[in-house]
Amino acid sequence: EFSWYISADGYNLGSGKLSLPSIKPQSSYAVDWQSGPWYSLWNSLSSEEVFLTITAKLLNSTRWVEAGHIVSTAQVQLPATRNIVPH
Repeated sequence: EFSWYISADGYNLGSGKLSLPSIKPQSSYAVDWQSGPWYSLWNSLSSEEVFLTITAKLLNSTRWVEAGHIVSTAQVQLPATRNIVPH
């Protein structure tokens, strides 16, 4: 199960689950951040520090861990949506 959340200036602003196809071991899947469910939220922000975090959890238990175990997390800083001009 893949989930996402977006935070800005230290506050969690939104989250949800990603609908992705099944990804085989040792494989990858590219997600275009501009077509993701977080894009409209990001586009409406005026914050300078915006982070997108994506987490992958196991749906089913295995011999070594129970369902819900986080197997991977990635966080990227998104660009600021507005250019801030110092006074």
